[in-house]
Amino acid sequence: MLIDLSEILSTEGLTKSVEVHVDFDSFQFKGMDYRIGQADDFQLNLSNDGKNRVKVTGSTDVVMELVCDRCLEEFERTFHIDIDTVIDTSVLDSDKVDEIDELSYFEDCNIDMDALLKKELMGLVPIQILCRDDCKGLCKVCGTNLNHGTCNCDDFVPDPRLSVFNDILKN
Repeated sequence: MLIDLSEILSTEGLTKSVEVHVDFDSFQFKGMDYRIGQADDFQLNLSNDGKNRVKVTGSTDVVMELVCDRCLEEFERTFHIDIDTVIDTSVLDSDKVDEIDELSYFEDCNIDMDALLKKELMGLVPIQILCRDDCKGLCKVCGTNLNHGTCNCDDFVPDPRLSVFNDILKN
């Protein structure tokens, strides 16, 4: 969804509220595909914050469908997104490359809300995704999900550095 900021940028002190609908159902981040289960429509507040500056605020909840890194179970988790940013269009005329890269969701007086929401979600996705903090994962031998039950597998793994002593004891 694109939001035109030309009116707000041209009128100092103007404040406007826009209804935002999340138009994407998945996004890619660090080689993984993340699906959006549910995303509520929300109000985005836009206000002229001085010369060539627009303050953008709003918040919403997004339910994402994730896969646990330990047990490979699919589960849903709700992430709360708080948008509170100032877009300074004068940066686009300068040589501040780092700040221009940060405004990848802004082009030709338009905010790409999908790109902005994806950027915010990328900051919220944890490095290790777990269905719960005490997830036991899978059995290394048979692959049973240890959260649902136990198995009778021998999971003892001898230290390979001590295998020489084991060979001596066998002879």
